Amino acid sequence: MSSEIKADKWSPASGTSATIGDSGDTFTIPSGVTLDTSSSTLTLPSSAITGQTAITSLADTDKFLVSDASDSGNLKYVEKQYLGGGGSLVYLGGINSSNYSASKLALQQVFTNDYRRYKVMGKFQGTGNGADVEFRWLNSSNSEVISNYYNVSEGHKINSVDYNQEGWLDWGQSKTRLFVDTATGSHIHSFSMDLFPNQNENVNYPTMYAQLNYWLYNNAANKMFVGQLASYVESTTSIAGGGMQLESTSGLFGTVNISIWGYKDS
Repeated sequence: MSSEIKADKWSPASGTSATIGDSGDTFTIPSGVTLDTSSSTLTLPSSAITGQTAITSLADTDKFLVSDASDSGNLKYVEKQYLGGGGSLVYLGGINSSNYSASKLALQQVFTNDYRRYKVMGKFQGTGNGADVEFRWLNSSNSEVISNYYNVSEGHKINSVDYNQEGWLDWGQSKTRLFVDTATGSHIHSFSMDLFPNQNENVNYPTMYAQLNYWLYNNAANKMFVGQLASYVESTTSIAGGGMQLESTSGLFGTVNISIWGYKDS
């Protein structure tokens, strides 16, 4: 036997709460029924929710959702701080070419007030045997900064039989020798750089740190160099709004893949 109750409003007999049914009872909501909570809040325990639900209803600016394989794939909140406090790298530009055919690679006017430090990663093929590849800062007018570079590099050059220490010191120069005595042919030269255009809040001193992996011409012996380099410019002239440049002392860049990102703290 079944019966049906029809009413426009259902309120507690007393107080402000009421109970529907008893433990173990099942209440079925037919297909097509809409629960309108536009003017109120519907609270359900997480154990009562199965299937899919709208992601917008789970939004939280300080957390994100992941599927936990160790817990039958259930969704769980994870604090942003586990990803380094919400920091990120933002792509700002780059050069990609199979035949660049130029002696200079310039990333112009990429420094902005949004970022205090930058990441550059790249590789290239070409230039002339024995050529150096020089790094320079560019100001906001795309002019090269050409004085007071202080540079130190160290690493090792290696072939199948030799392993030797290699390094160079350039003090008060017009550039930073980023790659020295490069080899051409099929050799690919790769690097990663961290740039600090305004290292010191009071006097600027643009600073660069690089990790290098490339082939030396080495009187045609072609040894691989692996090392690191640090450089700063003793200058009080701001390069805000500027960029950076690589220049070959001989020959032209061929294949080029270079990109720059801005570090964002949050």
